[in-house]
Amino acid sequence: MPTSIYQKRMYQKRRSLGLCVDCGNPAENGACRCLNCSTNKNNEKALNYRLYQSYGVCPICKVNSIMGDEKTCPECRATSVEYSNDWHRKNRDQYNQTHRTWAKMEYSNRKELGICTRCGKRKSINGRVMCGICADKARKQKEKKRVSAMTKSERIENGICYFCDNPAKKGYKVCEEHYQKNLENLKHPKCVEATNKEKKKIHRIIQGRKARNERICN
Repeated sequence: MPTSIYQKRMYQKRRSLGLCVDCGNPAENGACRCLNCSTNKNNEKALNYRLYQSYGVCPICKVNSIMGDEKTCPECRATSVEYSNDWHRKNRDQYNQTHRTWAKMEYSNRKELGICTRCGKRKSINGRVMCGICADKARKQKEKKRVSAMTKSERIENGICYFCDNPAKKGYKVCEEHYQKNLENLKHPKCVEATNKEKKKIHRIIQGRKARNERICN
């Protein structure tokens, strides 16, 4: 029996029995390899990856050249993006469910270890599940979301800029930044032209009313 066929059958047999496809020991949590073989395989891949990059060759296709800070060639990047988008379209529900399960497990593990459940880098504040930096970010995001949901009239009542989430300039409906932008926009030729047209229109209306009132009085 050719070696390739034997190896393929051995791989399938061990996989079906939940054994490591390399050494035959129990595999790690439904994976195809045990923890030791998986680590060795990943280290080998990383070593080969860096080796090809050091010679300026794409580590994916092992054919095309890479330039500068590129990690892979443009062709392989395009193929990877296309494959990823296609896979997510076909397996969206499965991906979302897997991610939710992972997120819950990660949250519980970090909380139990006293690590920030958001960044996983810093210790959480006493009595809370996040570090000070992430807690501040979460507070700002929550406030921004609340402000974004406001109607225009609510923004004006709360002294928030008509266009963004910054505090409005005193006596105005917009912040200092948008106030300055509006002043610049008023100098634009099209804006000047529109303003002059509006002034002439108002002038005609006023003159018409005056003439009408004079006829009534006479």
